[in-house]
Amino acid sequence: GAVADMARSLGSPDVIIIGADVTKLEDSKRFVDETMNHFGQLDHLVNNAGVIGVPILIEDFPNFTKYTSIMETNFWGAAYGTLYAIPHLKNSKGRIIVVAS
Repeated sequence: GAVADMARSLGSPDVIIIGADVTKLEDSKRFVDETMNHFGQLDHLVNNAGVIGVPILIEDFPNFTKYTSIMETNFWGAAYGTLYAIPHLKNSKGRIIVVAS
């Protein structure tokens, strides 16, 4: 991908791409495991997956279930990766970076 190519051109030769759906617990475990297998440690986790819904006041929600897929990505997408990354981040004294709006 273009991001990996850009990272390599900026001086990071050891870039890997791991496709995952962060709304799936097993994918989140797999991307952490693959990272550990490749690099041997985890220094940082950046939670930046997110989708945008139509802005609406909570009291105007006609049906909460309509927004389930947004919450699966925006909330669970960060929680699942964090769950599997925490033990490795504790070992490396790493950090979690959360991008939110």
